[in-house]
Amino acid sequence: MAAYRRGVLAVLTILLVTTAAQAAQQTAPAQKQEKVDLDKDGRKETTVFYENNLPVRAESDKNNDGKADLFTVFRAGKKVSSEADRDQDGRIDQWKLYDDKGRVSKVAEDASGDGKPDKWKQLLQGTVVQLKEEDRNHDGRVDRRVLQEFKADKRILVSANPMRYAPAPGYVTLWKEEDTDYDGDVDVFTEKGNPEPDRSRIGRSMGPNLFEATQGSADPLAGLSRAERNAAQMNERYGLESADKAKKA
Repeated sequence: MAAYRRGVLAVLTILLVTTAAQAAQQTAPAQKQEKVDLDKDGRKETTVFYENNLPVRAESDKNNDGKADLFTVFRAGKKVSSEADRDQDGRIDQWKLYDDKGRVSKVAEDASGDGKPDKWKQLLQGTVVQLKEEDRNHDGRVDRRVLQEFKADKRILVSANPMRYAPAPGYVTLWKEEDTDYDGDVDVFTEKGNPEPDRSRIGRSMGPNLFEATQGSADPLAGLSRAERNAAQMNERYGLESADKAKKA
């Protein structure tokens, strides 16, 4: 009888394991991967991983050394973030976030090679406005912040005799604040077209970088990043169209 019970138990165990495996196969998302040539140079440098026929991540070997140096994450088939080892030293030194249209919205970079971001940039209103921040002495605090607007009609001086300007579409600085003695407070503030900029900015804290959310629910701009707050506050002064107004138009 004992042998019979053991035999029945063994059969039941096999059935349960088989059934569970079959169920897992039925419920697990279909996975596949393929090598593709994204930069169209004739070399399939990128491996794309799929679930349910949608890309979930990708690994690229940009310098053809056999090791991945660009890692991209997708959600619902759309690119949402990426990390890159640009100098191929085995450490990530650039991080990017993308908006729902696949455009870069935030960038952080490690320029010093210590493994920590020391440059930040956030693109606002698509690519019309950008806020750039920098930790120049690598103490973990922002000490330079610049708000810029893209101008398609920007020109630069290319000859002084005779004086001649050439089209040079690019970003124009609207304002800049700096902590020159690295004590955490604003020491220098300049503003485009204003020989007497707001002196009240001097001595104020430089505050957190643009990836840190603001605090205080009483503030109508609470919950926005510092970059978005700054851009919103500058919109009216410089006549820039806000992203919300652009969407409603």
